[in-house]
Amino acid sequence: MKADIEITLQSLSEILLVEQLSAQETRRVIDETSLASLRKRAEQGDRSFYWGAGNKNSQLFHKGEVGGYRDYFNSNNLNDLSKISKGQISSISRLYYNFAFTLRRKLFF
Repeated sequence: MKADIEITLQSLSEILLVEQLSAQETRRVIDETSLASLRKRAEQGDRSFYWGAGNKNSQLFHKGEVGGYRDYFNSNNLNDLSKISKGQISSISRLYYNFAFTLRRKLFF
C-alpha cells in the first residue's frame, strides 16, 4: 500500500463502490494522511480524526513502518482488513462504507 498509494486508493474506491477520486482528491488524501502531517496536526491539537483522545492525540501515531499496523489490531480486525484488501467485503459493509465515504467527500472536499 505504501509503495503506490495512488493505485491503492483507486483499488479501495472500487472495492467499496465509491466514486473514483479525482487527481486533486488523491493528492489531498496523500498530503493530509502522511505520517508527518498527521503527527503535526495532532501535536497542534487537531481533533478532527481522533476526537476522543484529548491531549494524547499525537501518541496515536506509531512508527509508520510497512506492516506495523499488525501490532495494534486484534485477529478479528486483521481478518476484516484482509477481506477488504481482497475485495471480499460483505454487501452491507460496502453500502456502509460507500455512504460514509461519499458523505465525507461531500462535506469536506
